[in-house]
Amino acid sequence: MGEAKPPVQKLPQLLENAGLRKLLGSFGLFESSEACSALLRWAGLPEVQTVDYHALRERDIERLADLVEQHLDTQKLRELCGV
Repeated sequence: MGEAKPPVQKLPQLLENAGLRKLLGSFGLFESSEACSALLRWAGLPEVQTVDYHALRERDIERLADLVEQHLDTQKLRELCGV
């Protein structure tokens, strides 16, 4: 008999209990779409939606930069930072 796969909702707690959550995170496992998808499929998620975390991060950094430029006095900010 094969071992039953745990439900996806329990995955973070299972990893925590096994002492693997910080270890896997430190290796960037959750930043790799392929590795994260494989882990979610193993955990029993039938359809995995992949996300390009690097592109998402870049987009959000650009958005933040645009908002800072738009809403803050960047010259004053540079003076305060000594730049």
